[in-house]
Amino acid sequence: MLDKIIATFCIPDDLLHILHHRNDPQAKITDSEILTIAILACQEFGGNMRKALQWVKALQLFSFVPSESRFNRRLHRLVPLIHAMWQHLEPCTAYALDTFRCLCARIFALTVAELRLTRRFGATSPLTAAIFTG
Repeated sequence: MLDKIIATFCIPDDLLHILHHRNDPQAKITDSEILTIAILACQEFGGNMRKALQWVKALQLFSFVPSESRFNRRLHRLVPLIHAMWQHLEPCTAYALDTFRCLCARIFALTVAELRLTRRFGATSPLTAAIFTG
């Protein structure tokens, strides 16, 4: 599951770099992170953004998680950019991700966060359920 989250972050992040997209300098969370949360909401929570935001906050996947209102405003502002990203993705059939540094840096923090979440809520999230069921 951790690899899936990393890939979910890396693909939009790389595409935004290809499109020469710049984040707002005042933003506390990048557009790549906003897109990652939205994609995770669709993949794991049936499109429920509120649950995805709570899950990301509980696992401390990002240094800052916006409020639901701020998240929705940022996501809606990114709609034209999402269309541009899909145009770049259409001809691609395979992706190569270089996430080794990211994986090594985040694996310990995520494991600790998963254990805290499991002790608090039980193995209810897809990530913690995957850890305990193999």
